[in-house]
Amino acid sequence: MRTAFVAVSALVLAACSGPATTGAGPTTGATAPAKVDPNMPKWKLGHFSTPDGLVGAVVDRTGDEVKVKMDKSNDVVALFMEQQKNFRGPKGNYLNGPAGKPWFFLSEGGVLAYIKPSTLSNLAYNMQKRRGMLPFKRDADAPPLGPATKKGIAMPPPEKSPAEKYSDGVKANSVVVRFPELKPQDAGNLAKVEAAFKKAKSDMFFHVVEGYTEKFRWVPASGLIDNTDHGAGNVLIQGRGDDTWSPKAKGIKRYGISFITPCRFGSPCRIRQLGLKGWPQPIKASTVGLVWNVNGSFITLVTPDGGRYRVGQWWNEFKAKGGPLKAGVPAKASWPKPLQHETYDLAVIRLLAKGGAIDKAEADAVAALGDAYFTCKKGVWKKGRKAQEKVEASKEDANKKYGKLTGIAKRHEKLADKQCAKTVKKYERGVIKFIKARSKKRLALYKAVQGLVK
Repeated sequence: MRTAFVAVSALVLAACSGPATTGAGPTTGATAPAKVDPNMPKWKLGHFSTPDGLVGAVVDRTGDEVKVKMDKSNDVVALFMEQQKNFRGPKGNYLNGPAGKPWFFLSEGGVLAYIKPSTLSNLAYNMQKRRGMLPFKRDADAPPLGPATKKGIAMPPPEKSPAEKYSDGVKANSVVVRFPELKPQDAGNLAKVEAAFKKAKSDMFFHVVEGYTEKFRWVPASGLIDNTDHGAGNVLIQGRGDDTWSPKAKGIKRYGISFITPCRFGSPCRIRQLGLKGWPQPIKASTVGLVWNVNGSFITLVTPDGGRYRVGQWWNEFKAKGGPLKAGVPAKASWPKPLQHETYDLAVIRLLAKGGAIDKAEADAVAALGDAYFTCKKGVWKKGRKAQEKVEASKEDANKKYGKLTGIAKRHEKLADKQCAKTVKKYERGVIKFIKARSKKRLALYKAVQGLVK
């Protein structure tokens, strides 16, 4: 008989006792002798046991139900067959007892396994690790069992973890639940944020817990728009620069990023951005706000200045620190200053426009500045290609052609950097202009709603 068992994944259940686990020898529990078809497969009826002999039972599969009678038990149990639905687990069925706990697993290949009761406390993990299942092999003949005296049932839903219960409690007081007319993407719409703060009740306010500040991320736009995920919504960092961030820095570096334009001859070019060392700085403890929405394991917090943050809450962190947010409003003397984070980039600006949080014209204006750089580089490449085509059409030998073609490419890369530098500066000024205008509106929002947060 095959004894290899693949990993099983299922609902996480509290540990409890299963069928009786001690006894010796087959006890049939049959109400009357019955003839057994000599041609019937052996696996349909007989006494089965674990390799150590500590668990045994008569298994009767001659009818529509799988019936078992555990050794030293008077009950004939018709087990409930429940399909194993987790895609990571094996194909087969659980055979559950009267309490809804799996007693056995029957694989699609016909291999029967006994599931140790101690495994049920974390069934998914233990089975994936191949722990807690013992081969249940036929070791003796047995007559058919009588009518079932007990019946198995389906597995009950798993008890939620403390982290899940916490998340449910936070979600119940979130903006999108309490005010269904508001959507996740509205967290970037300052007018709708103001409306939410004005309608919010005292039980909807939360503040950031000390010890969790490093876990919050500045995510100024919602990637979830009308139930479609368009992206994370955070400022896109394409690597780290050598410079260290300072709030006193000039230009775009004041906001924690810098622009670079690495581009080889002939390649399509876009302005990329690097994050400076030390940016973004962690959100400060006692930062107060509304939980806008909960999406899976991620909680979105919107602050009175229209800042939008996201924090993930995982079981291991919850167990050590508790939840990242605590209900209630701390004393205003402990509130940090508004505008802890101000950075926006083109990707975020486009998402805000896509979600209706800002006018599309605002995003288009910034995007046009980025396109100007692309167009400038493309124009230089076009001139360089014409020069290369003349060399390629000449009758010079291949080595000379290669040298000239390489030289043309390098010269035009330098020429493009020089000619297109102004477009990069204009793009930088455009992004800064948007950030400053946005910060001005956010400060006005803060002044309008701070007195409502109680």
